[in-house]
Amino acid sequence: MSPFINTCYNLFFSPTTGFLIATGAKFVLTYVGLILVCIILLIMRGKKYHATLLHKMGVALLWPIFILLEAPIDFVAMINKKVKWKPIPHSAN
Repeated sequence: MSPFINTCYNLFFSPTTGFLIATGAKFVLTYVGLILVCIILLIMRGKKYHATLLHKMGVALLWPIFILLEAPIDFVAMINKKVKWKPIPHSAN
């Protein structure tokens, strides 16, 4: 094999580095995909979402982190059996 093909094979298909690179690439593609979903949502909301361009860019960059952290939190909340409902008393002021 040529050195280029051998290097490509070692990077992408070897049991150790190939797995790491593939996992990293999947994470990056997921992050970019969630940014695109956020941009689409911001475009669909149009003028109803009153914010500066800088704020919208921050939302687009940080929203994927929120979504990726939400999944394990939801899973733990789903299997946690120690949750009890306690009513919160409100006063009519």
